[in-house]
Amino acid sequence: MSFRALILLATSLIALAAIGSAVILVSLSTVLHSAAARMGTSVESVSVAYQALVDLLDHRRLDNRIDDYGPLPELVQQRAAAEQHLKVTLERARDYATVPVEHLLIVLAQVEVQEYLDAPEGQVFVPMGDAIQALSSLSTLNVREAEVAQRDIERLDGLLRRLVVLAAVLLVAGAVGMGVWLRVSVLGPVARMARVTRGYAAGDASTRVSVEGHHEFRDMARAFNELAEELERQREARATILAGVAHDLRNPLTALTLSLYGVRDERPLPPEPQLRALVARVRAQAGRLERMVGDLVDAALLEAGELQLQLRPVDLAEVAREAVDLYQPTTDGPMTLEVAAGPDGDGEALRVTGDPLRLSQVLNNLVSNAIKYSEPASPVRLSVARAGDEVRLSVADEGIGMTAEEVERLFVPFRRTDDARLHARGTGLGLSVAAAIVRGHGGRIEVQSEPARGSTFTVILPAAVTVAERRPPQESVEGPA
Repeated sequence: MSFRALILLATSLIALAAIGSAVILVSLSTVLHSAAARMGTSVESVSVAYQALVDLLDHRRLDNRIDDYGPLPELVQQRAAAEQHLKVTLERARDYATVPVEHLLIVLAQVEVQEYLDAPEGQVFVPMGDAIQALSSLSTLNVREAEVAQRDIERLDGLLRRLVVLAAVLLVAGAVGMGVWLRVSVLGPVARMARVTRGYAAGDASTRVSVEGHHEFRDMARAFNELAEELERQREARATILAGVAHDLRNPLTALTLSLYGVRDERPLPPEPQLRALVARVRAQAGRLERMVGDLVDAALLEAGELQLQLRPVDLAEVAREAVDLYQPTTDGPMTLEVAAGPDGDGEALRVTGDPLRLSQVLNNLVSNAIKYSEPASPVRLSVARAGDEVRLSVADEGIGMTAEEVERLFVPFRRTDDARLHARGTGLGLSVAAAIVRGHGGRIEVQSEPARGSTFTVILPAAVTVAERRPPQESVEGPA
């Protein structure tokens, strides 16, 4: 089970336990409140029954005084008030009756009291005894109900206390258990990953995170290990690249050193033909160094995002002619240029908005590669044409060609094919820089190649808007018929 699912399950169980405990506590509290209310009602019923008994005895006392002193108005009035209060008290007892037996005893008490009140002179003792017995029975019942309610309250109170303690223990145990589980299942893997990360940052490139635990931590461990492996591969690739660059830079430097070795201060200068050949070799090696250093600088600028383009209208046909004029003397094979004129017969349709120096750099790189990776007498063909809203500049050769897999890695910095290494030296930056420059112009480079049959590189750029395209269409005006 995933860590997220376990956390959700544990949280749900704790939430359900808390909700269940709350429901039980609320239910018990409600029952306890009901028992307390029932006890209060029973106590009030006992109080009313005793009050009725007191009123009955007070009524009897006033009867005795009237028998002793005669029907004095004041005593008669007090006895009437006592009789009225007795009846009202018995009526109040109905408000606190909760069971049928209690209602029956109240009715019986009212009947007995009324018989006592209606009894003739000289026969009051028996009816009064029955009334007292009825009121005592009512009081005894209420006392018994109060005792039952009190026992219920004590039982529920004890149960409520035990449940509160049990819920608290369960919640504390659940919290402690979850804390221990989190420490083992979460903090443990995190701590191990932190130790490995610190070790890796300290220079131990061979350290890796063990893939264990929940799948989220396994994914994190695998991601870290893959990242470490990739960084190790990149480090090895950088070391290889630096070694290759150093080797490529050392070759022209060695050639320059050897070329200038014969020119010493203590010796006379060599004859002019030999000196001119020496200067030509120095110039060629200096040009190689300049190209390599330029590619390295451009790659650094591109990686930093600081390569600036000076945009203005550029005629790609003119850029292609300059490249032919520049490289034609360097090859023994024919170099041709085919330019497709615009719809109106002029070359304005072959213009793009770009940096002429950078576009010349791109084309020079493509033409130079076409010459380097072809046989000495192999032809190189350039073409410029308009295709819709784009201008296509192609460089085709009949050289060593490439496989589809090699074409996919062609524009990766410092990547060179095995055949390319055998035919010519270089840093592997020229094409990646050229592709970045073309992307900066909003274009792309397409490559078609077959091993041993040659390659065709096509630079595709958005065409600049021509004067004809900016001119609004003229409305036709029809004359009279």
